[in-house]
Amino acid sequence: MYEDWKTGRKISPNSLQLDDRNPRLIGTAQGKTQRQVLDILLEAESAAIREIARSIVAKGYFPPSEVIVIEVDGKRVVVEGNCRVAACKLLVSARQTSIENERKYFESQQKKLTAEVKDSFKRIPCVEAPSREAARIYIEDRHTGRPVNQWSRYAQGEFYRDELRNGVQLELLSERYSKPKSELLELIRIAELTDKIGQIEWADEFTELAPENTRVLGSIADTIIRLFGSLVARDKLGDRFRVSDDGALLPETDNEAALDLLASLVAEASFETDDDNRPFLTTRSINARSDIENYLKDFETRGGTRKKYRRKKKPAQSTSPSNQSTKTTAKPATGPSRKPRDTDKWLLRRHLIDHSITDPRIRQMVLEGERLQWRRDYYASALLIRGLLECCLRERLKKVRKWAALTKKHGSSRVSLGNIIDFAKSIPDLFDDEAVFEAFKTDAGELKNRIHSKLNFVQHNDKYLLTSDDVSYIRQKTMNVIRDLCKGL
Repeated sequence: MYEDWKTGRKISPNSLQLDDRNPRLIGTAQGKTQRQVLDILLEAESAAIREIARSIVAKGYFPPSEVIVIEVDGKRVVVEGNCRVAACKLLVSARQTSIENERKYFESQQKKLTAEVKDSFKRIPCVEAPSREAARIYIEDRHTGRPVNQWSRYAQGEFYRDELRNGVQLELLSERYSKPKSELLELIRIAELTDKIGQIEWADEFTELAPENTRVLGSIADTIIRLFGSLVARDKLGDRFRVSDDGALLPETDNEAALDLLASLVAEASFETDDDNRPFLTTRSINARSDIENYLKDFETRGGTRKKYRRKKKPAQSTSPSNQSTKTTAKPATGPSRKPRDTDKWLLRRHLIDHSITDPRIRQMVLEGERLQWRRDYYASALLIRGLLECCLRERLKKVRKWAALTKKHGSSRVSLGNIIDFAKSIPDLFDDEAVFEAFKTDAGELKNRIHSKLNFVQHNDKYLLTSDDVSYIRQKTMNVIRDLCKGL
C-alpha cells in the first residue's frame, strides 16, 4: 500500500511549501503567496505554532516527527505537518511573516536558539507521498479519528468539502473514510455555513462584538444548523440552511433576507445575551420542540430580523446634473431607539478567552466569569480572578516543567499565590506574548501586595469592605495575563 512512498528524505524548511489547501485555513488560501499562506495559518493556529516553536527551542526538533510532502510543479508541498514547518520557518527567519506581534515573538525565540538546536531543524525529516489522494487516508485518520490534534468540526467539514470540489462522489467519500453520508453532510454543512458567517459585513457598532475565532464560528454554525433541523424552525423562518448532495448550501443563503436572518441568529448565539450573560441561542435553548417554539417567539419579541446587524449598502448615486444639484434630507429613524450595550459590565467578555480549554476547572471558571457583573458582585469576582490566575500560573508552570523547581525552592508542594507570582516573573517562556510578560514583571510586586491585602479575606479588618475600585485594578492588571496563560491549556 505504501510501496510508492519515499522515506528517509531530509529537506530544509525554507525549501518546503506550505499547503494553500490546508483545511485549517478558514475561507480559502488557494492562489496566495507563501507569505500570505503563512500569515493566514498564523491567524488560525498561532497558539499551536508558538507551542511547537517553544518545544523546539527547549529540546530541539524531534527526529521521528516526519512531515508528509507531495511534489507539485517541481516543489515539495507539505500536506501533513504545516504547523511544524511554519514554526521551523519562523525560527529560521521571523521576517517571513507580515504580522508584527508574531514577528517580534519569533525574533525573541530566535535569540534563545543554541547552535545544537539550530542544527536539529536545519533539514527536517520528510516522507514523500506519491499524490495528495494517497496521503488523504493517513491525514483523515490523524485529524478526525484520534483525540490528539483533532480538527474542529469546521476543519473536518472543510476537508471533506475539498474532496467534493475535486469531483469525489459522496458515496465514494463515505466508503473511503467509513463514515455515514449523513455525518459527512453535517460536517460539510457546518463548513459551508461557517464561511458564510465569516463573510458577514457587520455594522460598525457590532464589529467589536462579532466573533472571529474559527472554533467559535464553527460552534455557532453547528447551533444554527441544529435549529433548522426542526420543522418548527423551517416553517417559521424558511428552509434556508440545508445542504445538497454535492455539499453546497441552498442558493437562498445568498439573498439579502437570508443574510439578515443569518446575522441576527449569529448575534443571538454570541453577543446578544440575557441577564446572566448567556447567549439567547444555544444548543440548550433549542433542545426540544417546545424549547424551539419558545425561542422563536422570544426571537420575534426581541426584534428578530428587524434588527439590522449588517452594514448597509450605499445606494448607487446618479451622475446626472439634475441629481447633483438636488439635496435630500435623511428621514429620521423610526421605532424605539436602541439602548447602548454595556459590554464592560461582565467580569470576562464573551470570547475573550477561547472555550476550547481542556482543563475542566479553568474552563468552568471562564464560563462563570462571563456571567459575573464585577461592579455588582465584588467578592465573587475577586475570588474568581484570584482562583483563575493561580490555576493558570500553576498549569503553565507544569507545562514548561518549572513547577518542580518552585516546590523544591519552598520545600513543599503547598506554595502561596505570592510565591508563584514572584517565581513566574523570572520565566519568559511562561507567556506567549512578550509584551504581556514585560507588563506582568512590572506589575508583579504591586499585584502581589493587592492580592495579599485585598483578597485575603480571612485577615480582613472587620470594618473593611471590598470596593469596585479594588476589583477594577486587579481585573485590569490580570486580564491580559490570564488570556495569554489560557492559550494551550
